[in-house]
Amino acid sequence: MKLGFDLRERSSRRIVMRFVIIAVILGFGVNAILSLFIDRASFIASLRKVLLIYFAVPLLLFITSHVVDSLRLMLVVAQFKIRLTFVQAFYNSAVGTFFTNITPMTAGGQPFQIYHLSVVGVPAEISTNVIMSRFVEQAMTSLVISLFFLTQISWVATILGVGFRLIYVALGVSLLMTMFLLMLLIWPHFIGRLAMMLEQTRLGRLVGRVSGKRNWAPSLHRWSHRLRENVRTLWAKKTWVMIIDILMGVGNIFLHAWSLMFVLEGVVGVKLSFVAVVITYVILWQVVFYVPTPGASGSVEGAFAAVYGGMTGAIGSTVVAIFVWRFATFYLLLLFDGIVYAVLGKPANSVARRVTRTV
Repeated sequence: MKLGFDLRERSSRRIVMRFVIIAVILGFGVNAILSLFIDRASFIASLRKVLLIYFAVPLLLFITSHVVDSLRLMLVVAQFKIRLTFVQAFYNSAVGTFFTNITPMTAGGQPFQIYHLSVVGVPAEISTNVIMSRFVEQAMTSLVISLFFLTQISWVATILGVGFRLIYVALGVSLLMTMFLLMLLIWPHFIGRLAMMLEQTRLGRLVGRVSGKRNWAPSLHRWSHRLRENVRTLWAKKTWVMIIDILMGVGNIFLHAWSLMFVLEGVVGVKLSFVAVVITYVILWQVVFYVPTPGASGSVEGAFAAVYGGMTGAIGSTVVAIFVWRFATFYLLLLFDGIVYAVLGKPANSVARRVTRTV
């Protein structure tokens, strides 16, 4: 069964462009609506403060985040004696972000990254382990920050006007999803056992017909045992590597939050607490993450403008700042990642080199 998109196929290009257009329309539409509710003179005055650097710096910081993710991927995959080139790792990070930003509920990034790693010769159980581990790391980090600063959550809920319940529901869903994925990392053989139980059921026979594999359950059962050994290798024997990976992931959160603070302070003309900006940034992403639009477009613009407008005390200027930041870190980044996808496809899809020495 073929996975992922191939830009050489017209149907795939049309699907990708359709998602991109929807994301752009939703984002610009929400910003247009927000502009109707702010003072025109204040809006124009804020636009005059916008400089090219407010687009360039956030974009460069997000590209730097790609570089950090590339180094993380190379480090973790190397523990299995597979050496990725920087081009392969950067392609995986950039194009993974591209699909995250154009798929509903930001759900397309991780499957593409797993698919790409399998293309370059990384076994499926290793690529699943690496990408799933990173997702769990990020989710756990965000949840710890959110739950540790409950007072900030109440302030965000008050500003948004949605009350405590919606915020806590979003955090609860994040917690359940994280615990589920963590359980799969700890007991991956559960997947294989479930497959064996379902094999002779109507659902199991349907899976067999769709996949074209009559023995899909035993294959999945063997794969789950290999995944368990790889998880054990990564988390039990290479704990120091995962600690470094987590710290680098936290560094990326700081880069993203600082890019936002840079634009807010420049356009609005206020001094903000970096700690407050980071905490609020993490909490808001926990909420908008589940909005069923490509890359959470539209919801990010609205929620961020409302909350940070309350933080700065200047809603008109904040709407402009959020638009500038989002334009740089979503639309321009989407263009950059799309170019990476189109240009680096051939060198990035070559088979990774295996090394015989212990890393």
